[in-house]
Amino acid sequence: MGKKNKRRKRKGAANRRNTVTSAAAPPASASAEPAAPAERRTRRKKKKTKINVLRMSVTVVVVLLALGAVFSIKNIVDLHIEQKELLKTNKDLKEQKAELNNELKHINDSNYIEEQARTQLNMIMPGEKLYIVDDSDDSSKDDN
Repeated sequence: MGKKNKRRKRKGAANRRNTVTSAAAPPASASAEPAAPAERRTRRKKKKTKINVLRMSVTVVVVLLALGAVFSIKNIVDLHIEQKELLKTNKDLKEQKAELNNELKHINDSNYIEEQARTQLNMIMPGEKLYIVDDSDDSSKDDN
């Protein structure tokens, strides 16, 4: 049954009640007849409040589920971004490891040791002369 059919039946039942009451009991006062519509209004209000509470509950549940979905999606996106950054860092570290392993292979070579002594420690072989050219002094003379 649809909602319209239910409403029609309710209205018909209410009309029957009104006719029965008015036929069975003589109208004592004018206030007796408006009581029936007021009674219907309170019933409608109760049904409406029940429906409104149900609608509000469903709305709150749907909103909470939507918020949960949004935060889950945001979390997934953040994790993908972090994964990309970690993969890039991992690649860089593997390259650095390969370079260090290559350097480690040559560390016991006498030519490598001599090169490092000359560049890092400014050492010279016996009989050689070390000339240090200071470029900062030349640039200060040119400025004057």
